Amino acid sequence: MAITKTIGPTGDYIADNTGVADASSAFYTDLKPAMAGQDCNLTVQPGTYKLTSTPGFFWATGMTSLNATMTGASFTDNPVLGTFHMTQIGIDEATGKSARIKTVAAGATGVELTAASATAGHISRAVVGQWMMVTGFDTQGLFLSAYGFPSNAHFVEFVQITAVDTGAKTISFAGQPLRDGYSSQWPEFNRGGAFEVDSGGPATVYFLHPDFGGTAEFNGGTYSRTNLIVCTGKDFTIRNAATSGGLPIYPSVNKFWRAYDCDTSTSGNMEIDKLADTVIWDGGHAHGFETQSSSIYNTTIRNTTIDGDFNGSGRITVMDNVTIDGDLRIGPLVAGVAESFSCTNSTLTTIMNAGPRILRG
Repeated sequence: MAITKTIGPTGDYIADNTGVADASSAFYTDLKPAMAGQDCNLTVQPGTYKLTSTPGFFWATGMTSLNATMTGASFTDNPVLGTFHMTQIGIDEATGKSARIKTVAAGATGVELTAASATAGHISRAVVGQWMMVTGFDTQGLFLSAYGFPSNAHFVEFVQITAVDTGAKTISFAGQPLRDGYSSQWPEFNRGGAFEVDSGGPATVYFLHPDFGGTAEFNGGTYSRTNLIVCTGKDFTIRNAATSGGLPIYPSVNKFWRAYDCDTSTSGNMEIDKLADTVIWDGGHAHGFETQSSSIYNTTIRNTTIDGDFNGSGRITVMDNVTIDGDLRIGPLVAGVAESFSCTNSTLTTIMNAGPRILRG
């Protein structure tokens, strides 16, 4: 049974709603520890809440689920809405969070570590019940040099670990079998370091933060941040929300990411960022979208007005009932290869390739 809490000038956790005093303590110092391991229904009373980065980010971290109602509430300075996800660290570090795996075919329900990762003890990084990414074919890493976070693989899938055999160095997982095959012979450019992520490349698994598997849903609210507003996590939904100035909400490291009837028209372009399986934007009004790489598996845009450009598409993109006043550019802007694109019942101005990419299908 979910626990119900209220944040505001009255309620369970007291916070200034005038936008003058820092309200971070109510959200991070008070709410998060109290809700650790719990399902939480949260109501934030109307007003303006100033959130700084001092106590930490990620509202939903530590909770098994968060359902937040924010009608009439505005958030400034540093709102970050998702959960912890990847760790920015290399494979060879003692606290590394990745491992190389042997070549595995589509349809598999488990993977086996390579001899090198097995010898290095990387099987100890796998924990039953937690989530991991199976990835392959690095599209962004520079040779022996860090570039970007998170990593940027063309093939990405999210699975939940069900069994770990430390003797056989195998990891089994639940849910659907692997959609794609992964090769241990794909090139490796950068293994990361103490403060840089392992770029992967050959078939690689990343062991995600324990809180990644929770669900988060945000209803209402207006969000303002000079940087993109991070919305990470396995299952993230935002409804009837708006962004004001600066940069908007964006998906990154998600199995499912959904936005319904949201408005980012007064902000910059929404970046559909790396390592997302399913991205859905349905309804509302957007300034523009950008997709840099093919690590986004499936993107659906419906019932939406886009004032500017739709810059780039991932592996599979579907549009329906969309009006784009600017350019429609098909294919990833920077890295990777798109596989299919379809658009129906829509009003388009200009259609072009995003760049020197190959579009199949």
